[in-house]
Amino acid sequence: MPTLRELFRNKADGSDILTPSSGGLVVGCTFVQEVASDTWVVTHRKDSLFLGVQVYINSELVEADDIKIIDTNSFEIIFSEAVTGNANFLTFALEEGCNLDITPTPTISVTPSITVSQSLNATPTPTPTLTPDATPTPSAEVDSIASGIIGFTSSADSVQTFPFSAPFTNATSIGGLDLGGISSVSGVSDRTSGTGYLVGGFEPILGTHIRTFPFAAPVAGATFVGILTGVMHGHTTNQSSIDGYSVAGANLGVTSSNIDRFPFSSPHSGSSAGSILESSKSSASQQNSTTDGFVTGGYALFGSASINCDSFPFSTPFASVVNVGSLLSDNYVDAIGVSSTTNGYVIAGNNHTPTAIAQTSITSFPFAASFLDTTTIGNLINERGSTVQDCQSESVAAIMGTAPPSIANVIETFPFVSPFTNSTDVGDLLNAAGDTGHSF
Repeated sequence: MPTLRELFRNKADGSDILTPSSGGLVVGCTFVQEVASDTWVVTHRKDSLFLGVQVYINSELVEADDIKIIDTNSFEIIFSEAVTGNANFLTFALEEGCNLDITPTPTISVTPSITVSQSLNATPTPTPTLTPDATPTPSAEVDSIASGIIGFTSSADSVQTFPFSAPFTNATSIGGLDLGGISSVSGVSDRTSGTGYLVGGFEPILGTHIRTFPFAAPVAGATFVGILTGVMHGHTTNQSSIDGYSVAGANLGVTSSNIDRFPFSSPHSGSSAGSILESSKSSASQQNSTTDGFVTGGYALFGSASINCDSFPFSTPFASVVNVGSLLSDNYVDAIGVSSTTNGYVIAGNNHTPTAIAQTSITSFPFAASFLDTTTIGNLINERGSTVQDCQSESVAAIMGTAPPSIANVIETFPFVSPFTNSTDVGDLLNAAGDTGHSF
């Protein structure tokens, strides 16, 4: 018989619920059609005409022939032939609970998961325009980033922090994210509110979620706050001072060119803001100036490595994406991106071949104008090819993650100031690798 199962679990007592708190919230449910039929009748009893529906057949996202609302408590999903599958849907309701055939599903767990990926450079607040006699007021964010924060969502459940100021120390744990082992999460940082955002992930339902966690200890799990326009993994996350962006990546294995924008202010759900120039791209790196986001490297259609560096404006309405330059080679799949106030940096990576060799190079490019090629300015201590994470202050970048097992937890830093120096080993994470990087 068809079943309607809940998407969340109450962390306090282990019971299954539909939303993490009561009140007028969006309620998410999964309807399972176990007997083949060309008309699925879904009874949710939520007294709502406001619905959002995704249909999956054989684990693939498909479009139904029609969706008809019967009344405020039920609707039909119509196909041209009899099929089985499941439908994920959202309603806006005033009470918790779907009142039909609730089937607990431990694998779809608790506070919606989190992704954070490569950490981003928070955008400085512009200094006000002053008269010649006035004394300039420093930007509130200058030299204000004190800590790097790494979130573990797949290999471990942990949030760890370490200082950017000397003397550097090893990382310490400040809590956990409780995401149930979801991978390929990416992340951005809202430093104004002290909040980390975890975006997407490799999971048919939770991969559409936007989640948050506080930078202040103790961290007791991540909170579901919004939904992307589709499942995203292998994506890039850019950010301005007020918005986060989920760029390209893959939707359940199908590469995408979409740019989703979501605000740091509520409501947080994403909306399509445009597309990158290449028809699809995954595993790229990101950089951010105060006005534009940059997407560099990665691999494009049919798995070929890309050398393109494209930019898009943070302004609204969204304007065209433009190509601003090229990388030195195709060795920048799964590379790391960080940003100073004037330059973007592309670090490590590989060329996405069966014999791919992890890289150590650190290259840079200017935000101010188009460029021919990036410039190599130094090297990491260790080769790092994929699943690499980063954090940064205004003057220092910190890199950690995939490398030989004995050094995968090593934190390396390098300065943005000239003259440039190679990276330095400054401390260790409690675990190897990591999934998302943040700065606060």
